[in-house]
Amino acid sequence: MNLLIVEDELRLRQSLTELMPWERAGITEVTAAATLEEGKRWLQLKRPDILLVDIQLPDGDGLSLVRQATEWNVEVKAVVLSGHDHFPYAQEALSMGVKQYLLKPAGQDAILQAVAAAVSERRQDIQRRHDADMLRQQWHNYLPILRQRILRQGLDGSLSTASFLRRMAELGIDLQEDERYAVMVIDPDPYPQERVQAFGGDRGLMHFAVGQVVEETMTGMEYGSMLICREADGPLAILFRYPSAAFSRGMADDDGSAEASQAGDSHSERSGGELMIGIHALAGKMLEYIKTSLKLTASAGICSACGRLTDVPRLYKEADFALRQRLVHGGDIVIPYRNHGLRAAEDASAVTIHTEQWERELDIAWNTAEEQQAAELAEAWIRAVCAIPEAEAFKEQMMFLQSWIIMWLRRQGWSMAEVMGEDARWFRHTAELRTKQEWSEWMRSVMRRIGEEAGMVRRRGGNRLVSEVKELIESELHTELTLQEVADRLFINASYLSRLFKQEMDQPFSSYLLMRRMERAKEALFQGERVYEAAQAAGFRDVSYFTKVFRKYWGVTPSDWKRG
Repeated sequence: MNLLIVEDELRLRQSLTELMPWERAGITEVTAAATLEEGKRWLQLKRPDILLVDIQLPDGDGLSLVRQATEWNVEVKAVVLSGHDHFPYAQEALSMGVKQYLLKPAGQDAILQAVAAAVSERRQDIQRRHDADMLRQQWHNYLPILRQRILRQGLDGSLSTASFLRRMAELGIDLQEDERYAVMVIDPDPYPQERVQAFGGDRGLMHFAVGQVVEETMTGMEYGSMLICREADGPLAILFRYPSAAFSRGMADDDGSAEASQAGDSHSERSGGELMIGIHALAGKMLEYIKTSLKLTASAGICSACGRLTDVPRLYKEADFALRQRLVHGGDIVIPYRNHGLRAAEDASAVTIHTEQWERELDIAWNTAEEQQAAELAEAWIRAVCAIPEAEAFKEQMMFLQSWIIMWLRRQGWSMAEVMGEDARWFRHTAELRTKQEWSEWMRSVMRRIGEEAGMVRRRGGNRLVSEVKELIESELHTELTLQEVADRLFINASYLSRLFKQEMDQPFSSYLLMRRMERAKEALFQGERVYEAAQAAGFRDVSYFTKVFRKYWGVTPSDWKRG
């Protein structure tokens, strides 16, 4: 057991720490503190089993330390030292479970006896905690959590079929390999935050409420055998179980004839199809009850057909994929899995759209404040994204467009909140946009706001990119700066930069650069620098070439300018 001593009197603290035979009381480690704050630090670091605390400390009440310790660990035991026979102190200590209350000056034997009694009580607590009855109760309480965890691992394929079968049996659920299984996944439709206020803004509580309605619905209908897998903030999954007998009625007799076998297979397919129809109808009922009970909508995804236990991960993946198609179809819907769905989603190249031209032309249109052209380009891009039929591919292109917009705003140095206004929050809560239509309407608003902001910037005569180019030119005039080098530094296309610069400055980049070089050279000569120094200041390494360019630009040689 480890002991924490909190005592402000130096001599007493040293005596308690160094001179007491603590091993006789069952103490193996002793830590000492002089103040309440120091005691709190050691309390957090050491998590002691026993506290020996002075009730009056320079910076506070020792009982507050006892209170904090018991909040962290209800089994911690405390021995209190007090310099005053003050009944309210003793009364408060007793109310906190302190059974050892000593008055100073307490003798060594009394302190040892009190600490030994606390150690004994602590050991009894540990023993009781491991008592068989308590362990059984803990197992019973933890069993539903374990079942949920193993069921989730079986559904997502984290466990092999054999391990899934064995682990569920250990938890009291006997799955059979020859049974038939089907999977449904249910999830509340995304809602803006204000729609969740009925649940105190707690989406986990909303998911829990949906799970309760589903369980009550399933129990009331007595629809076969099923297992429900719930997560705090994720979709709810239902694993339906059907005995193999449901698929064997009407099967071939023991003669094993081909005709009888074919008849049996046909009946098996018919039975499976009827069960899936029943699951679909049940899903519709559950969504109706959720809407009626909770005043919100949910959607459900259903696997393609019944399968064996080995098929459960695939069936779960199908149902989950089907659920995610609500992004395309809208919410409040039951969506059965289509056989080609997963294969189509995996073939991303089939739905890739090429955005390079839109990126380039929209960038130019915004930077040159051509609002009508920008609106047409934005509309074409949005329509192309919305034309994608598969939810996963649509979501990928949707996220790409949003990311591109964020990066474009960052390059301009614009604040998203200032430009977007109320539209800005949806960049963080895109999942709450339930359909393509909601997303496209929001994205059109985003594009329109950017176009309007670009127009205002243009009208104010400012273009941040061109300003950056001009700043770079000023800082690098002494170097052999080129258009390509500037474009590389700003991570943009050189031809685009050339066009943008000319539109903004009414002169080509090369003309502006030459003008600034010549002005810099003239300033250097005026300040008394030699010709070769002026050439270097203007970015020329060849003095004779500099002289030729200077004379052509100003009509005089550098030497004549310097003299005159």
